[in-house]
Amino acid sequence: MVGIIITFHMTTKQREKIKSHLWKNMNKRLVHKIRKSARPLVIKCVLPYLKFSCDILSKSQLDNGSWSNDILATSLAMQAIASFLNVVGKDSSLRNEIRLGAEFLQNSINSMSDKILQTENLYSHLDKIAIDFGSAVYTLWLTKSLRDDDFLQKMRNAFLKIEENVTKFIRALNNVEVACSVLNCHMIPTFPPPPEPILNFAIGQLFSADTSPKDTFLLITTLKNLEKKFSSLINEKWNFHVSRRTDKWKDIPLSEGLEKLMVDKTEEMLNDEKADIATMSYCLIGINRLNIEASDIRKRTIEKLLSLFSKINVWRGEPLILDLSLFICAISETPISNIAFFPNKESGYVINAVKWFERMKSEKIKMLKSSQYSLLIVFMFVLILLTALLSYVTFSDFRVTLAILSILLSAFYFLVSWVSRKADKD
Repeated sequence: MVGIIITFHMTTKQREKIKSHLWKNMNKRLVHKIRKSARPLVIKCVLPYLKFSCDILSKSQLDNGSWSNDILATSLAMQAIASFLNVVGKDSSLRNEIRLGAEFLQNSINSMSDKILQTENLYSHLDKIAIDFGSAVYTLWLTKSLRDDDFLQKMRNAFLKIEENVTKFIRALNNVEVACSVLNCHMIPTFPPPPEPILNFAIGQLFSADTSPKDTFLLITTLKNLEKKFSSLINEKWNFHVSRRTDKWKDIPLSEGLEKLMVDKTEEMLNDEKADIATMSYCLIGINRLNIEASDIRKRTIEKLLSLFSKINVWRGEPLILDLSLFICAISETPISNIAFFPNKESGYVINAVKWFERMKSEKIKMLKSSQYSLLIVFMFVLILLTALLSYVTFSDFRVTLAILSILLSAFYFLVSWVSRKADKD
């Protein structure tokens, strides 16, 4: 379990001052609750780093809905805001920013599609075309902004032409970002399975010593996404590649291989003083997607990423929109996206409660909300009364009914008491 716990101390003088203030402005009942609290004070909020970053990103959006008038920057910024929305919940202003960004991407894709379908040879600018077009299409699908009309058909035809050229020149391009941008689009339900040459290139690059850590993290995340939709195809291609090897990767399963690659490259970056925000963000995104809980690798990655981010000055245009977007995406998927403040003397109770919750979650035990628990109690009580009423109708003897009601109520009371004691003990 990774998280941030922030505690605060309150001196006797401060406590008396607060109590005096409450006494003057509020009723005695509130003063009694402060003096003899029934539960610890816990205040939950979004991680300040994350909130501040998203605010800066939002203010960077231009009037036309884009970020820096760039398709790739706009795509990543929209993905970042969508990830942040998963943390804070409903927010109309953020949704409006996504809507404006989607309009910019749709107009850009529409314009690019016309040019692509009219151009015979795309090779001269194929890498940029594939990255921009693929990122925009994937982002529109991810944010549920992809229109299902003539636009979708034209966009699909343009994408297939781009993919045909990438498939033909993938070895000459030798660009991991191009491959991943094309492969991610196949997560769209109406798209066919990805071409084998691009898949073979992507998996082959994972084992290449020349592949940078950043590209490795990008490849791992892409293959993990594709596995959800094309499990048999991805596993088949992976098994084909590892079966031909003679080193430590020979015949290693896909899930185990991706996790081992992730851990090895992460350790390499944690010991690299030249690691940048973008690379560490891709690293953390990969750890989150693979759900790696072993050792303290996620904790150390978060600490290094936050340390890198704390050294920059956002008011001077640092970091770039791309880095800021990746940082938000990475942190939003971690447990520290939300933090809690509570009194230091209550820390033991809060930490034990969190551990208990994590244990119940790991054992897949569904926990009732307070409203559901109250409803269950009321239902059981009504059921007992109905049983007593039916027994009276059956036996027509008030004494028998009273005896049955007493037994049922006693059993109900002892059951509730036993459950409460068991919960306290746990």
